[in-house]
Amino acid sequence: MFGDSSSPAPRLRIGIIGAGRVGAVLGAAWERSGHRVVAHSVGDAGAERAAALLPRSIRRSPEEVPREADLVLVATPGQDAGRLVAGLTAAGVWRQGQLLVHTVPGVGVELFGPVLTAGVPVLGMDLNEDLGEL
Repeated sequence: MFGDSSSPAPRLRIGIIGAGRVGAVLGAAWERSGHRVVAHSVGDAGAERAAALLPRSIRRSPEEVPREADLVLVATPGQDAGRLVAGLTAAGVWRQGQLLVHTVPGVGVELFGPVLTAGVPVLGMDLNEDLGEL
């Protein structure tokens, strides 16, 4: 029953592609709320920050991250997103039961058409506010 405190709430295994400034902070917040960031990918410039904020997560290639996750966060720059989504789809990483969340600014659902076709729901987060010193 919803709200029944006798059983623990279901927790997600989360994978983050783009665990830089935005992705690592969201991942750390999800971990504080009881979810588990199981894998992340990040460029060399953000690796130290990701390791500090996501100490239990394993750094992996972008193609490996979705294979371990129930929820996949794509937090990459807009210019990289199309190529990334196409590559992940071609690699066959999406499966029923997953959820893709993205923070890619200014894109419509057409960018994620291949993901939707694979049966994976897509949720966009508009982080159009100044993130300050995250």
